[in-house]
Amino acid sequence: MKYFVFFISFFLLACGTEQVQKKQKSDIAQLSEQLLQNPNDVALLQKRKQLFLDRGNLEAAMMDQELIVSLDSSNHELLFELAEMQYQIAKNGRPNYYKASLKNLTKDLEAQESHTSSLLLRGELHFLYRNHEQSLKDLNNVLRVDPYEAKAYYFKGLNFKELGDFEKAISQLQTSVEQDPFNIYAYEELAFIYAYLDNPIAELYFDNALSLDSLNVQIWYRKGKYLQDLDRFSDAEKCYNAMLRIDNFNQFANYNLGYINWKRKDYEMAANYFSDAIYTNPEYVDAYFARGLCFKELGNIPQARADFQSALRLDENDEQAKIELNNLP
Repeated sequence: MKYFVFFISFFLLACGTEQVQKKQKSDIAQLSEQLLQNPNDVALLQKRKQLFLDRGNLEAAMMDQELIVSLDSSNHELLFELAEMQYQIAKNGRPNYYKASLKNLTKDLEAQESHTSSLLLRGELHFLYRNHEQSLKDLNNVLRVDPYEAKAYYFKGLNFKELGDFEKAISQLQTSVEQDPFNIYAYEELAFIYAYLDNPIAELYFDNALSLDSLNVQIWYRKGKYLQDLDRFSDAEKCYNAMLRIDNFNQFANYNLGYINWKRKDYEMAANYFSDAIYTNPEYVDAYFARGLCFKELGNIPQARADFQSALRLDENDEQAKIELNNLP
């Protein structure tokens, strides 16, 4: 009986969601008709923009925001909202919008210098375009107004990291996590820097990041690779297995588990992991090559030859595959 009740509840929820979507669509149509008669009505544009946002249609909302800005171009809060939308669209796979966002944040500079949200986003965009001097200037201006803004310290740290000043980068990133102990990305960046400096405290920062998000496959991978590079294979193996518990077919976890078993000379187990990586990504050149080496060690020359040939089919410039193929009996 309880399953029937659950089904009815789920059905009603689905119907409710569908009805809301239909109403939103109808409301948008009505607003569009009204805007045909009153194209400069900001209140109508704001309402339609919000409905587009509620439906997850960010690009349509952005187009309405562009019209709103054109009707009140001196309002830098509206301009910031437009730049923020363009930034989010860029992050969702349309990188050409980064430039549009930055362009809007450099309009009427004098007015925007006192708008910290604009300065913060502009500092981030300048960082993305590797304009480090300008990025640091914007971020410092943010911190003059709000010395507790964790995101500003975070991006200052990223700037100094790219400039090769690791001491300042560490200082800024540590300040970022002091202001925001839940900034997982700052912990991860600290881990990278300390790993690069061969400082074992890197592992602590990887663990801090994972304590905030234990389902983050990327951080598990980076911690595993860090431990693998230290030849701590058992510890690295735990990280890759954690990845597979989250993502059963993760090609990189399987490949690196294959590598670890290759180093242990367990060629059959290594070949199995490389096969799993190939199953997920049939164009994984390195996995074909590595599995070919395993089959070569196991004496399975026909399969080794087939894998080296597959590697060359996918990358005709793979010199190691050519050498191994030519050396087969």
